[in-house]
Amino acid sequence: MNCIRIVGAAIGANVIAIIIELRITEHGSELLAGQTADNVVAEELRATAAGLLAATGLPTEGRHGIAAAYSRDVLSLKAHELAFQDGYLAVAVSALVGLVTAAMLLRRS
Repeated sequence: MNCIRIVGAAIGANVIAIIIELRITEHGSELLAGQTADNVVAEELRATAAGLLAATGLPTEGRHGIAAAYSRDVLSLKAHELAFQDGYLAVAVSALVGLVTAAMLLRRS
């Protein structure tokens, strides 16, 4: 019985890792698709970062490049956050299915 639990836990952990990896890619693509010149929030973030970097004495080209890299990093972190939320939701749903199944088995016996 202990071997079955260990194998089940290993399979579950691998499935969650796969879900998270796939969802990171999907959320990243969706977030990047929204980064256009019309996106006021994204432009404001880049302008604020460039403004903060202006105090360091960097040339304008360098400031904008670093601000764009910072914006990409923020989007990547948000994609990871959303993917982990999806993974936790999958864990919650599978736990709920297991609990309902166990409750149904207990009622029969």
